[in-house]
This record gives sequence, structure tokens and C-alpha cells, in this order.
Amino acid sequence: MANRTAKKDPLSGGVCYLPDEASQTAALAKMELGDVWGIGRGLAPPLAALSITSPLKLRDANPTRIRERFNVVLQRTVMELQGTPCLDLEQDSPDSKTICCSRSFARAVEGFDELAEALTAYTSYAAQKMRAGPGVQRHPELTPLRHEELTPVPFALSD
Repeated sequence: MANRTAKKDPLSGGVCYLPDEASQTAALAKMELGDVWGIGRGLAPPLAALSITSPLKLRDANPTRIRERFNVVLQRTVMELQGTPCLDLEQDSPDSKTICCSRSFARAVEGFDELAEALTAYTSYAAQKMRAGPGVQRHPELTPLRHEELTPVPFALSD
């Protein structure tokens, strides 16, 4: 809710701090139910059937009843709105065991020189990522895909 307020309220200057229940209630009162993370258009009508038509009413809902009618994710959303943390704050992310440098081409690469040039560039990029990260990868692996394994898309993709 603070994130949304920081993004949508021009007076916030991009920063929103809601230290107490009164400020949290005021922020919820300005929001639509569909603006709450995880609600959207799909859950709004079933919630409205239970007379939950605003973020404030969702906050005041019984989490156990919400889980019975919906799922644990929505129950946790209600509990978070009520001030009960449901996920631990991750202080340190675990070291990655793999490095992926995946690329595709806008058209079929047919020439060996063109393929070698692209492969050299992507291998160099993967090596930079490896050197920047903890540990050393002892067994680099290249997994090429055949053209038949790819699903064409009707529009261009870019990084």
C-alpha cells in the first residue's frame, strides 16, 4: 500500500512512510479494492459477494474465513493489511549455483562466422558474470536449442 501510494500520489515525491494505523487507514481509504496486490479484476466480484468492496473492508475481514473461501495467499494479504507480517524479510540472498546467459536471435543464424561471433560475445558476458559472483564454476555448459524446439512469436523481442 505504501509502494502504490508512493507511485500514484504526486505529493509523496515517490516516498511513502505509513508508521501508524491511522496513516495506513487513510491510505487504504484512498484506494480501490482492485488496487490491493493480488486482488485485481478476478477476485473483486467474489469478494463483493461477501460485502468486501473496499481495501478497508478487506483489512477488517476474518482471515480464517477468507482462507476457507479463497486461498492462503489472500489470507496472508488480509493478515498483512491487519499488521501481521507473513513473510520474513530476506537479509541475504543465497549464492546462485548457476549463471545463465541466454540469448536468441531475430533471424536464423546460418553462417559459422556469425554464430562464432555471437557465441564469443555471450560467453564473454557469462564469464564476466562468473568473475563478479562468488565461487568459480568449474564445468561451464552450453545448451544449444535446435530451431524446431523454438516457438515462433508474431512480434520482435528485445533485451
